[in-house]
Amino acid sequence: MQKGDVIRARFMTLPDLFPGKGCEEKKFPIRKGTVVYVHPKGRYIVAECGGVRETFFPEEVLT
Repeated sequence: MQKGDVIRARFMTLPDLFPGKGCEEKKFPIRKGTVVYVHPKGRYIVAECGGVRETFFPEEVLT
């Protein structure tokens, strides 16, 4: 994974406006974001979606 790559992940800081029953999958849908930082040893990444940045471990990314 490199800076500038487009990824798909669950951004927990961007909940759905109408979550319905409150299910985790519906409350935090999978969104596309852009990688803005990669840890030098690849331990985590920082991705941005809609102006909000969030950190992810490599196993949390769905690409």
